[in-house]
This record gives sequence, C-alpha cells and structure tokens, in this order.
Amino acid sequence: GEFHWRNAVSASYLRDRADNPLDPTRAYIARGAIEYAPKFLATKVDFARLTHEGSRYWPLGRDWVLATRLRIGDMLGTAHIVPDGDVDPGELLPPEERFYVGGSTSGRG
Repeated sequence: GEFHWRNAVSASYLRDRADNPLDPTRAYIARGAIEYAPKFLATKVDFARLTHEGSRYWPLGRDWVLATRLRIGDMLGTAHIVPDGDVDPGELLPPEERFYVGGSTSGRG
C-alpha cells in the first residue's frame, strides 16, 4: 500500500474503580479519547475521532463474575471511507483508522 503520514494530537481519560486490577470481581471502568489529525500537522488525511468505552463487573456467587463492555465511537463527520464527487481517493480514511465490528482483525459482530 501507499505510505501515509499520520500526525495527530489527542487527549484521553481513564476512571478505574476495580477491586483488583488483575482479576476484578466488582468494578466500573470508563475510558475515553479524542484524537485530531488536521492538515496543518502535515497529515495525509484529516479527521477527528471520539471514542468511549465502559466496562462493568459484578460477582455472581463465589467463582463467577459477570463482565460487560460497551465501546462506541464517531469520526465526528470529518472522514470519508467511500469516494464521492468532492473527495480525492488519496484522502480517504486509511483502513487502520476505521472502526470495525469486533475489531480490525476480527470477523465477529
């Protein structure tokens, strides 16, 4: 594939309320990030990405834990993944920057 410069600024947060960092049984974890890759930073494709993730753990008896996770994100209307009349195909969002169901290396839905 073609080489792309990707220069961005970002900010993130983490709130971790786990009873044990390696083996939680009761926890609430929240993560979020915003990333901005504008043309003035000499990036090939400009975009802004917002992501948020939350995890929750509940004990179910002595040996079981119910774990849930939700991850959401948005490109904030800044990126293109299909060419249209106004978009140069060289300015499409590279595959490694896109959101995938189940992750970029997974076929899960």
